[in-house]
Amino acid sequence: MSGTITLLGGPTPTSPNGVAGLLFECAPDSAIKRAFPGANSLPELIGDFDSIKQRAFAHAHKLLEKEPPLRGLRQLGVFYELVIRELQHILHAKTLHDRLVAGGISTCVFGQASRLAKDLQWFSQRLGSAITVTTPEAAGDAAASGMHRSWQRLRLAGFEKSALASEWRQVLDRVDPFHRRACFTRSLPRRRNAIWFYSTAYTFTRIGLLYEPYFPEPFEYLAENPQTGGQPLKSSGRPFASPYEFASCDMAPSDQEIAEARASIRMHLQSVQLSPDEAVVRDAYLASPGFATFMQRLLPRGLFQTRLFARFVDAAAPAALVVGNPVFEGYALHAARMAGIPTLLLQHGILGDYCQFVDPPADHYLVRGKFWREFLAPRARERSLVLNPPEPARAAESVQGPRRTALFLTAPYGQQAFWNESDLNDILLALLEACREARADLVIRVHPMEQIGAYESVMQRLTRQSGAEVNVSYSQGAGLDDLLGRSAVAVTFSSTAFLDCLRHRVPIVSFGWHDFSYKRQISEYGVFHFCESLAELRQLVRRAVQGELPAYESATTPFLAKTSEAELKEQIRHLLGSQTAAAQHE
Repeated sequence: MSGTITLLGGPTPTSPNGVAGLLFECAPDSAIKRAFPGANSLPELIGDFDSIKQRAFAHAHKLLEKEPPLRGLRQLGVFYELVIRELQHILHAKTLHDRLVAGGISTCVFGQASRLAKDLQWFSQRLGSAITVTTPEAAGDAAASGMHRSWQRLRLAGFEKSALASEWRQVLDRVDPFHRRACFTRSLPRRRNAIWFYSTAYTFTRIGLLYEPYFPEPFEYLAENPQTGGQPLKSSGRPFASPYEFASCDMAPSDQEIAEARASIRMHLQSVQLSPDEAVVRDAYLASPGFATFMQRLLPRGLFQTRLFARFVDAAAPAALVVGNPVFEGYALHAARMAGIPTLLLQHGILGDYCQFVDPPADHYLVRGKFWREFLAPRARERSLVLNPPEPARAAESVQGPRRTALFLTAPYGQQAFWNESDLNDILLALLEACREARADLVIRVHPMEQIGAYESVMQRLTRQSGAEVNVSYSQGAGLDDLLGRSAVAVTFSSTAFLDCLRHRVPIVSFGWHDFSYKRQISEYGVFHFCESLAELRQLVRRAVQGELPAYESATTPFLAKTSEAELKEQIRHLLGSQTAAAQHE
């Protein structure tokens, strides 16, 4: 590399100056790769994902190890995983900076607005490398952009009642983050000494419902948001409480307390003894959008929730607290543990990137197979048990002959740092072409955090572009088992639903050019058919529809252990009893 480089975050109508680089994951035969065959790939620019994650964890550990408590809790430490993720972004940017300097690059042109552009400019100024960074101007301010995104979500959802309720809830939470609107509502009477399940998302509640029959008694449910964690409960007619029923107006931190808390955390981070190179990364973190979000939104909310869940524990006196995720549930877990109440964390689906580093604040971690237990951080692994609830028996297969449906399980692109819609378009187009050639139907299973309307719009455009006449339908919410029962293949990035695919013996195809948390480990088992190109993706789908692509035939017990109902009940009862006895002894 020399002179000038143009970094592309997506398709571009003009030829880049100098050499080119791609800032997103894409297939080697993608449209943009064909347009710029000599472009540097993402790993060549920002480094290996696994090694960068390890370095990010090491940095986070040093920064958070001696964080001072506020309201009795290390507030930044609650979001350990988010700190690692932010440091990972920063280390990718520093790697990009160092490689450009080593390659003699003096001018870096970004084809699209990018977080990396701001980080690269920061490192260039801080380290005196004098790389000139050029980037398109961002359109509009943050508030206007947020309103536009909200409008788009509502439009794509057809202004459904649930979508309107979700958007209105987000507005209220911004205006009233301490839920003063609930402070004057009398708390509903609740059963004391019950086992409580606290959820902040749809999938977390679902796993609670799956495990519930094996606990000594039915759960009392606490759902942070009725449109997310509360939705499965409403669908099944189960009552649930809001944590804000336990709120009072004096729980909200004052402006002075918030300012002092911010100053305390910043002072701590600046005082950590680090090497010169580590100090640069620390300073980049202090200037990062992730840290700004923590200071402006998460810290005030966290101070409030520290008191809120202490009040919940005091008022409800739970016999145990069960959750399906450890991050935003952290305040409830910490409050329960400080009161000596047993806490259990259930594996809600696949395990995310940072489970291999972070020790969650739960007494026990229940995972669904040995594979997942081995993926946990060492200290969490010591407190984990493999206990997998038996799934409901599948109805007899009604599809006669070869299955003629390809199922695509989507993932929310907006939450991924190095994904781009042009890659999604390439994948969808390849699926359309494969289904046309195989005379198969295509079902797009839309992630709960995405809108079906968005995919309908894209597919209409791609169908016109390709001329592929394929029967395309869409699915969301319930009904996954029925879909898998008639699917010849499931195509997925890294969906939680891959566990369901194993149960139904459906071949699974994934993308070799995408990174995800457990990819290296699962590759050793041969569970996924990894395609290394779009051409291979089309080939694998055609083979699956023709009945020539084998499903995973080895034992699925490493991923979904065979635990009897009796063992589940006995082990869970033992965990709750032994933990209570230990707390009483202390």
